[in-house]
Amino acid sequence: MARPLVGGISAAAAAGHAAFFCTGAAFLATDIMYLRTISMGSISLAMVFQYYRPQPLRMPLRWNAIFLLINCGMAGALYSERQEAEDMTEEMVEIFEGGLFRDRGFSKVDFYRLFGLAKKEVIKKGDYLKRTGSVSNKLFYIISGSASIKREEVFLSSVSEHDFAGEIDLIRYLTESKKIPDAENVDEVSFQMMGDENPPAEAINLARESCVVESDEMTVYVWDFLTLKDFLVGGNQRAVSNALHAYIGHEMREKLEDAWNMRVEDDRDKAHVQQLAVDYLFGGLGERADVNEVR
Repeated sequence: MARPLVGGISAAAAAGHAAFFCTGAAFLATDIMYLRTISMGSISLAMVFQYYRPQPLRMPLRWNAIFLLINCGMAGALYSERQEAEDMTEEMVEIFEGGLFRDRGFSKVDFYRLFGLAKKEVIKKGDYLKRTGSVSNKLFYIISGSASIKREEVFLSSVSEHDFAGEIDLIRYLTESKKIPDAENVDEVSFQMMGDENPPAEAINLARESCVVESDEMTVYVWDFLTLKDFLVGGNQRAVSNALHAYIGHEMREKLEDAWNMRVEDDRDKAHVQQLAVDYLFGGLGERADVNEVR
């Protein structure tokens, strides 16, 4: 078979060099779609090299044809998913932008995958997202409405639009499930142990706070812990898992700061009232005293 020459280099040699160049570029790729595309180019060029040899390598040609088809299928699936993420509904776009998901590490595809697992629900005023002492096995993302977080009827904080609820329980669940060989039975074991008068706290995922809806109604997206764990861990969704943990960490830090600021403001109000009372008492004597001196 005649072999065409290009600038003194055979077509087979040129394709072989190009294939190795693409393979090297693939090693540097960080985007999976880019990696798939380069891999398809590398395989195609390798097939050209194998075909135009003086003696075509038929076995590698057949195997590379299979690999090329696999890469084409996977690249097509990735492209379809990315297009779906780009064509999200207006509500999803508003959540993605209003919730600052991009700023906190989520790509549109990761966001699309995560919310694809969630169910949208409407919860009425007075209903609980979670109740102290009950098994907490759901993560909530609030679209509208507000709720109060309380412990022993003492107000701790509030959650509203673009806030997560149940994230601390999720982290506790994921941590504890690693200690149980058959993690899929965590919920089943939890409910079985509810009948025990003194169930060990570390063995069941009991809520330590209550979260009750305060607005007339609340619209939320809800994830079941077990489904979420299977997706993040069993589904090998490392990028989504890392982004979700980063988002939750940011949320918890914000809630801690808000709770601290409320406590500081409350202490200032108390100090101001105490000072007014002291001023009032000592005012009758024509004097002014500092509340700390009175103590």
